[in-house]
Formats: sequence, C-alpha cells, structure tokens
Amino acid sequence: RLLDMLSHILTGHGYRPLGAPPPLPGAQEAQVNGGAGQKEKSTELLVLALDTLGSFDFSGHALAEFVRDAALQYLDSDEPSLRRASALTCCRIFSRDSICYQASSHSIEVIFDVLDKLLTAGIADPEPSIRAAVLGGLHETFDRHLAQAENVRSLFIALNDECFENRLLAVGLIGRLAAHNPAYVMPSLRKALVQLLTELEYAPAPRAREECTHLLTQLVAATAR
Repeated sequence: RLLDMLSHILTGHGYRPLGAPPPLPGAQEAQVNGGAGQKEKSTELLVLALDTLGSFDFSGHALAEFVRDAALQYLDSDEPSLRRASALTCCRIFSRDSICYQASSHSIEVIFDVLDKLLTAGIADPEPSIRAAVLGGLHETFDRHLAQAENVRSLFIALNDECFENRLLAVGLIGRLAAHNPAYVMPSLRKALVQLLTELEYAPAPRAREECTHLLTQLVAATAR
C-alpha cells in the first residue's frame, strides 16, 4: 500500500510490480486522468515521497525499474531539493538491489541509464551539494559498471570540480575503480598526478597549495593500490 501511494505521488498511477500485466484500457484511461494534477504536487510532498522510497525497507520487492521510472525523472527538476532527493533515492535503492550483479542485457541497460543520469548530475549540476551527494552516494556496488570507459571519463571530469570536497570524493571513486579497470584508469590517473604537481608548484595561495597536497596524497595512495 505504501508503494502504491508513493507511485501515485511520483508518477500519477498506481504501483505495478515487475512482470505485472499492463492495466486494462479503461483503467489506463482513469490513471491518465487521475495523474492530470501531477504538476500540482508540492515540492515538499515529492521530496518526502522520494526520501521515503529511498529509506524505507522494501525487502522482497524488486524496485530498480520502478525507481528508474518514478524517481530518476526528478533529476531534471528546477528545484535543487528535488534533484538531491532523486539522486540519493536512486543511489540507495540501486546499491541494495541485486540488479547491479546481473549480467543480462536488460539489467545492464537499466544500470547504464541510471548511472548516465547520476554521473551527469555529479559533474554538471549547478549545486555543489548535489554533486557531492551523487559522488558520495555511488556505493561500491556500482564499481563494476562505473569502471566502464565512458563512466571513468565522467569521473575524471569531476576531478576538476570547483569544490575541493567534491574533488576528494572523485579521487576516492577513481582509486576504487583502478582495481577494476587498471588499463584505462591508471594512465589518466598519472596525468592527473602530473597536473596536480604543476598546480602545486604554481599555486599562489597557501590554501590552494594545501588542497593540492591533500589531493596528491590521495592520488598517490590510489596509484599505489
């Protein structure tokens, strides 16, 4: 019943378990009409629904595809609180779902769609706190998929984030992925190391030098692993 309520709030129609038959034409029309007022939902209600979906224990339910359809869309919202709640919910649900360990083409497609949206938010969202929420929420469960070349490229872009804390999060992620795809990660990691050494040499302010030193320490540790 809770999933059904959350689905009505987030999508405008009731919850349909994975593999359930599509609704009858009459029921489908009623759901469309019932979801006409979806845009009138308050931001607070949508954030609460997303937080509940991400934090409640729905053991026994396969929610990956439901979350992709119901929560991922809010990453494009104009409201920062909605984007943050959407990112955290997706990270939490997928980190607990067995779909991350499945090898079927459909499972990989679902994960690819979700990671593509999350990484875009992690490097391009205008709010530093949302970028941090995404980078910090990418659990080790995702590592096998994050180690793909296109995802690694996105994380190296995050390594140049204007916010120092986000750069640290990106270094930690890249260090984890070096064990999964060293042939692709290590050359770029060494280039980043040289870039940071150059920044350290010419950094004008003590704080900038301190940040470069901290990042260098983390990168050297990642390279050593």
